[in-house]
Amino acid sequence: RESVKTGHVANILETVFQPGGSDVIVTAALDGCIGYINLESPDTATILSSLAPSGRTTKIAFQPSNHSVFLTSTSRPNSVVHTDLRTKHSHLFAEFPVSATGIDFNPANPHEFAVGLDDTNIRICDIRKNSAETVVRTIDVAPDIPDADGHISSIKYHENGRELLACVRGERDTDLNKGDVRRVRLEPDAVLQKYVGHRNVDTIAKEVAYVGGHNVVTTGSDCGRFFLWEKESGALIRAIHGDSRVVNVVAPHPMLPLIAVSGIDSTIKLFTIPPTGRRTMKDPPSTSKGFSLYVDIEPVLTVSQCLDRINIASENKSLGNSRVKDKKWEEALSGYRQATDKLKFIAGSHLTQTSQAELLTACFSNMAHCCIQLKRWTTAISYCDKVLRIDGQNIKAIYRKALALSESNDHEGALEMCKLGLKTDPNNADFQRLEAKIHAKHAAFKKTERDKFKGLFS
Repeated sequence: RESVKTGHVANILETVFQPGGSDVIVTAALDGCIGYINLESPDTATILSSLAPSGRTTKIAFQPSNHSVFLTSTSRPNSVVHTDLRTKHSHLFAEFPVSATGIDFNPANPHEFAVGLDDTNIRICDIRKNSAETVVRTIDVAPDIPDADGHISSIKYHENGRELLACVRGERDTDLNKGDVRRVRLEPDAVLQKYVGHRNVDTIAKEVAYVGGHNVVTTGSDCGRFFLWEKESGALIRAIHGDSRVVNVVAPHPMLPLIAVSGIDSTIKLFTIPPTGRRTMKDPPSTSKGFSLYVDIEPVLTVSQCLDRINIASENKSLGNSRVKDKKWEEALSGYRQATDKLKFIAGSHLTQTSQAELLTACFSNMAHCCIQLKRWTTAISYCDKVLRIDGQNIKAIYRKALALSESNDHEGALEMCKLGLKTDPNNADFQRLEAKIHAKHAAFKKTERDKFKGLFS
């Protein structure tokens, strides 16, 4: 771990890597300055701009179509600052009646950006227009709250560009407005959903984000937790401890199912979140009516912790294998489930990643075999699919899926899997026999159906 002197003289509110795999970092802080760091020569960190010396710079957004250009929201002056890293030049781009507190570009339209202000209004802007004309339209995201009592901490576009989230900060002196998150549809503009339960009053920097394949909404809270809601219904999924005092930052990884969380503490916590949530009865939130979206969340593990889990998973897999030999299918499934539960982590190295994938493949394939023996065709198919997502040419999974599809009378799907198996292994006798059996079964099934309908109309 290394530290870099940024040149800022007050708390840093935003730190962003230049997109595209760059070693350049830009920063915004309470001193009103914009910082620049190149990690190839960190000793040369500089202040790019001090256009808000009596105020603060809050949020940074890079233009999607030009990774050299970024905008920064500021207060005193209440503006957006335009910076071009090619020239290291910054200038006031647009001014507003109150502080600019949040900013984000539309990923589907690189000319459009949205600015959140110290009121309940979001300004939709066009970077191609001059300062006086840059605001295209204004959206009141919280018409139920007076402008003086509502403040937007941050905003975030959905990846489709047709909606965005606004994190609304509440007021200290009232129990009626403790802040919430609003999901806003664009053109026609309308508030689609409100997410409540957290508290956003004590700090100005709380972020909001989409996670879980953009199916889940998250933000931090003054209680030291970050909250997760189902995007469509607004139902609370979970509130996870992330800081001893306040969670301000929720930063999803752009590719991995990983989220970084931080606040007042001097540490950053990392959590894993699957690409999509799953429906289950397990651990429903107190507000649930018995059925909720559940997201598995675990801290990221060190390499040694990953290896410990892999060793335990291997023992559980061996237990499952011994039960298979005894044809104790339910007990075998239990052993394999214990193994796969231990393998829910982000691998810390290539070695652990390979071992994790091999164990998961073996366990899921064996679980499919057990389900076939128990005639649970649908469950067997789902376990085969889990294997094929890891290893698309796994012969055992292809064969077992073909068999389960055939037994559930999906003959066309079964034949497709046989075709895939024979493409992978053209001389595989098991696939040849299964394919012939499925063709015969399908022909008999079609004859039975014809005879059935013939009887109806005779």
